[in-house]
Amino acid sequence: MQSKTQTAKQLLQNIIFIFFPREAGGNFLKNLVELGLFDSKEQKQLAIQKIQNHLESNKEPFFHTETGNNLNTAGFVEKIKNKIDNNTKNFVFCDQYYTFQRHQNFFKTFNIQNFIIITCLNSNEELNKRRLKLNTPTLTDEEIQLNNIFPTFMKQNYKQATIVSIEYKNLLYKQSFLDSLDKINKKLNISIPVNDCEKLISFYLTNKIHT
Repeated sequence: MQSKTQTAKQLLQNIIFIFFPREAGGNFLKNLVELGLFDSKEQKQLAIQKIQNHLESNKEPFFHTETGNNLNTAGFVEKIKNKIDNNTKNFVFCDQYYTFQRHQNFFKTFNIQNFIIITCLNSNEELNKRRLKLNTPTLTDEEIQLNNIFPTFMKQNYKQATIVSIEYKNLLYKQSFLDSLDKINKKLNISIPVNDCEKLISFYLTNKIHT
């Protein structure tokens, strides 16, 4: 059995952080990416079933599995501690662009080296359509500016990190979504079970996005 020190080291090396514009599907992508970090097929199948159950039972037009302080840095640190205590060596965090400064110390302290960014460089129309469907405010000029500069900012300030950029509109259709998961697998050297995700993505797009 591994020591807690070994588990902690592996966990910190495997942490992936996803940034996304509001309403861009970061929480759903987070759950799929986590599938790529499980050690056994049994663990993956249990997690896949959990996602499917959540998709089917939650009638809201979005996919959230995190609430309250779990989305804040304090919640991240507590979750890391729990993972180490449980001898688990994987974790994926996610949050919106505008929260970056809130998490800077977290990135520095734990030397986070793996990022996924859902970009909105050519998807303003698609994201506004999504927001209108959810009755939430459409993109402001400030948001558009942030969406345009954030990916470049991350690449310039985290030059040693592996950063995977996925354009938002590529998460709106099954094949381009699956291709995006392949891209994440290759760049982050993980094993998201893309074929097993196809059913989840189809259900998500049909019932949460294109309704």
